[in-house]
Amino acid sequence: MRTTLQKFLPLFGAILLAANVSTSAAADSAIKVQKQGDGILLTTPSGTLRLQVWSDRIIRVTFAPGNKLPVIKSFSVIAKPAKTKWQFSETPDEVVLETPGVRARLDKQTGVVGFFDLTGKPILQEAENGRASAPTTVTNFNSTSVRQKFILPPDERIYGLGQHQAGVWNYRGTRVHLQQRNMEVGLPVLVSSKGYGILWDNPAVTDVDVGETDAGVLSWTSEAGNAVDYYFMFGPSADGVIRDYRELTGTVPLMPEWLWGFWQCKERYQTQAEMTNVVAEYRKLGVPLDGIIQDWQYWTNGGWGSHAFDPARYANPAEMVDDLHRMNAHVLISIWPKFDLGTENFNELEKAGVLYPSVLPSAFPKGQQKWYDPFNANGRKIYWAQVSKNLFNLGFDGWWLDASEAEFSGKWASFARSKPRTDRVRKSSTPIRSCTPRGFFRDNARRRTKSASSSSHARLTRDNSEIPQLPGRAIFTEIGMYLRNKLPPV
Repeated sequence: MRTTLQKFLPLFGAILLAANVSTSAAADSAIKVQKQGDGILLTTPSGTLRLQVWSDRIIRVTFAPGNKLPVIKSFSVIAKPAKTKWQFSETPDEVVLETPGVRARLDKQTGVVGFFDLTGKPILQEAENGRASAPTTVTNFNSTSVRQKFILPPDERIYGLGQHQAGVWNYRGTRVHLQQRNMEVGLPVLVSSKGYGILWDNPAVTDVDVGETDAGVLSWTSEAGNAVDYYFMFGPSADGVIRDYRELTGTVPLMPEWLWGFWQCKERYQTQAEMTNVVAEYRKLGVPLDGIIQDWQYWTNGGWGSHAFDPARYANPAEMVDDLHRMNAHVLISIWPKFDLGTENFNELEKAGVLYPSVLPSAFPKGQQKWYDPFNANGRKIYWAQVSKNLFNLGFDGWWLDASEAEFSGKWASFARSKPRTDRVRKSSTPIRSCTPRGFFRDNARRRTKSASSSSHARLTRDNSEIPQLPGRAIFTEIGMYLRNKLPPV
């Protein structure tokens, strides 16, 4: 018996060796590499992967199931791949793409992408089997969720991701929910203590697990998306990452000088006399003041979205603005993207078919409204024409673009859940379209007021996203609500 086994052991060894060689060869042949003008395209058993060179230090990674990548129109990235010298090489084990600033490697066995500096020092590496795209259902909508995991070394710290109220600076060991809501600004951009950044280019509601579930794993999961799509930005400093982010999303114009001073605002001024008297009192006391903000509810009851003042409380809005300007103060006004049923502006938008179909309740005062679709070009055109007709010519110096999350019923998912399925992908990008009225400012440039602010209008928004930076704006936080939540009771 022993002699028989001894005879067959070399044969078993040969079979095992052949099996190993066959597996390795299969893995090699399973990944097909195609060099393109701005990077490489790889076909794998699980889908199609692209590494695209955007600059010396920015590489875009896109993955989707199947043999073809979907066409992806970014709501945030306005740059184009810069002309960059790069090279790639291929061995039986890996594919390497290298620029003058960074090196990316693809492991042919695992499909994992890793990023290294030019000395070979690791910067960031995807986790094995960390890339996923799967059908899912969000409430009543069929969707496709996407996920990407990265290895998180023990000494790495993670910053960024927007503006949140948890009092956390380094997000290590926590989970961050990226969804626009009052006092919560979700930005799918992080900065690492290792000198790199990630722009996760997906405007859907997203969760970023920074080692909460697994201390050694950083993961991004979006409830909707056509592909895994992210930009690796190698600073190699935090300042360099910000530079790369600006390169992708645009350079922020400098705000007008008058915007940097003290602004007076409360919930809310209710009459024309109150507005002018407040500024007059500041001047009387000699307290520096640059501007005042007219918050909501200046319209008549049932006139939400009319962009018109209640004449019983504001007899002459143009005179009010002129009086404020004569006191050397600027004035901003709050405008909203929703409309009470039956108003003139509502009827125009409804007739054009640019309102979302769902009727949603207002928290205060009680009412029923519809929201306009800021992703519809004709909707934006009509909306800003209505603002121009009713408010622009009064001489206001800027716009508080309110409720841009957009939710106001007090239920932060109700608006998204009521819209067509395609809006699952763009849910958190609503501020992009509702708060960037470039055409409005361009079209009205010749009709600006003669006030001190005529050279530059301010934009203030309650929320943000990974918006292109060209329309400069400030972000508003309801500091009273924040302090109410943070200060101990007395």
